[in-house]
Amino acid sequence: MLKRRNRVWKAFNAHGSNYDRSKALQNACSAMKSRKRLVYEKSLESEVAATPNLFYAYLRRRTRATVDIPKLEINGALTETDVDKAEAFARHCASVYDTDTSSSPRLS
Repeated sequence: MLKRRNRVWKAFNAHGSNYDRSKALQNACSAMKSRKRLVYEKSLESEVAATPNLFYAYLRRRTRATVDIPKLEINGALTETDVDKAEAFARHCASVYDTDTSSSPRLS
């Protein structure tokens, strides 16, 4: 079903026709994936006592987050590398926080 959906979507992009069919297949595929995920989660729930490793593996897959720093716009240009992003962040922090050169009070 997913291959058929992709094929119809490519045809729609190429020719601009069959939007309704493409949207219907997209909705059907989304519903199918939701149903299959629900069935898998129910089966996992029943097997959790026997095989806890499957449950924890599923949790890791579902909760893993990738950490990407988004591109920042500095002086009209976008930063590309993480080093550029870190330097821009350091410059911003340096401009916001100033160093206090006065003597610190003594606490007694």
